[in-house]
Amino acid sequence: MEKYVAIIIPGLGEIERFSLLSSHWRKYHVEPVLHRVGWHGSEHFEARLAKIVARIDSFSTTGTKVSLIGCSAGGSAALNAFLERKNTVHKVISLCGWLRVGEHRKYLERVKYISASFVESVTLLDRREKDLSSEDRARIMTVRPIYDELVAADVVILDGARNIRLPVPGHTLAIVSGLTIFCRQLIEFIRTSA
Repeated sequence: MEKYVAIIIPGLGEIERFSLLSSHWRKYHVEPVLHRVGWHGSEHFEARLAKIVARIDSFSTTGTKVSLIGCSAGGSAALNAFLERKNTVHKVISLCGWLRVGEHRKYLERVKYISASFVESVTLLDRREKDLSSEDRARIMTVRPIYDELVAADVVILDGARNIRLPVPGHTLAIVSGLTIFCRQLIEFIRTSA
């Protein structure tokens, strides 16, 4: 049986209970692994990205299929890491992730005071999105709620990816629901061939 690992990259809230919320994934043969980014420190995003890539590399030699799940701010980080390791990462899921600057440059300028590295991540992905081929995009899923009070709809979806909407309102509720009651869609996506 193939082994799967899902590296979960949290957002600015860095919810401590992601490991608990996703622990039941093991019964579907997907091992959830939390990777804390530490969004609020002074370290630039490139250094944080290098740590995510090192985490990917630590699993790549074991024959395990490595997938990334970026929650909220972690969505852009997951896709940036995927761009660094396209040949290693099996699938990527962005769960309510902010994936591009879009029409929200002024808002991101304010967010920079909360987490400069998050804004650096979004800006980097905004520049690199064109580097995602149609084959790459087929290995990406975006997940969003019916209404998100924190992340604008135009920056959540990715053309050519599998874009799904959960039947729940709200940013945090969608993240928690995606990891729990609606997890089967995410797990099935991870477990299917690329």
